[in-house]
Amino acid sequence: MVKGAARVLILATMALGSIAPAGCGDNPTAPDQEVGQSPLQQCLTRAVFGDPANSQYILPFPVGASYPLLQTYCGPQNHGNGNQLAWDFTIPFGDPVIASRAGTVRVVVDTYADDDRIGSHNNHIFIEHADGTTAMYAHLVRDSATVREGDGVAQGQLIALSGTSGAPVEVLHFAVYRTWPNREGDDVPISFRNADGPLDERGGLVQGATYTALPW
Repeated sequence: MVKGAARVLILATMALGSIAPAGCGDNPTAPDQEVGQSPLQQCLTRAVFGDPANSQYILPFPVGASYPLLQTYCGPQNHGNGNQLAWDFTIPFGDPVIASRAGTVRVVVDTYADDDRIGSHNNHIFIEHADGTTAMYAHLVRDSATVREGDGVAQGQLIALSGTSGAPVEVLHFAVYRTWPNREGDDVPISFRNADGPLDERGGLVQGATYTALPW
């Protein structure tokens, strides 16, 4: 019999099968996706994670905070085929979200109601980095954004609060794309240099495991 936190995780993961964050979808012609490959094969082809010690990214929540990973990469219910390298963290409503990497804000949407469960109606922020890659932070609390389009942000800066807009559960969806504007299926594998928690054989985060943000 499944009890307590384990049951909550299972139910939440089942519910997330219906999430379709802004920026999620299919793109069978994206780079590194070979013709004839299944979505899972396409995902695994791209899922090559580097040494976290060399990563330019930190966890998108403050130092000292600890949260479980609700969805990892290449999962059966993972983000739609175009965003299979994204991470979904179970973060309580109203907890802070920080910039994983410094950059320039390109899009801020924070007008959708927190109880609006339509996947495309999620509040989100896009931040472009110096090398042209772009991070997406989705399912944010309405009117919680502390940055505006065109703003420069520092790594670790508060940008919004995590919420439930466009999702059936409390969750922060985080993904990184090769370019701006972002293109579906063009997300990239990233690790976090300050994540305290287990990694799998590919160097990716483990679904159901808890990750603590260490000082960086």
